[in-house]
Amino acid sequence: MQYKLTTSTTWLDLVAASASFLELQATAVDSITKGSQYSFRIRARNIFGFGPFSNETVIRASTVPSPPQIVQTQTVNSTVIISFPKPNDNGDAITSYDIQIKSSDGYYYFSSECNSSLTVLTDSTIKC
Repeated sequence: MQYKLTTSTTWLDLVAASASFLELQATAVDSITKGSQYSFRIRARNIFGFGPFSNETVIRASTVPSPPQIVQTQTVNSTVIISFPKPNDNGDAITSYDIQIKSSDGYYYFSSECNSSLTVLTDSTIKC
């Protein structure tokens, strides 16, 4: 198996000599950079040698963001202001937040229900 940054022309080999690798048909790559895109390709070998490489598969080294930790809520007139530090984006920029507010009667208000008045004051303060 080989991998490379999509911006690179140099392929790096992953050596897999263990029998467990051959049974699982999977491996892990260390030392990747969050948010970077990588191309992977693989080929099989038998007693006659290596076959051709597969088509490239491109992945982006990122996962879902960590959950925000609410540190302050504040009510001003009929407006709720929620403050929290920006969570770890885990390799890809956070593009939006889904906010749920539970009322005393147990009903959840969703950010989509207050989109007309939803205001992002900073990276970590939202007003609804």
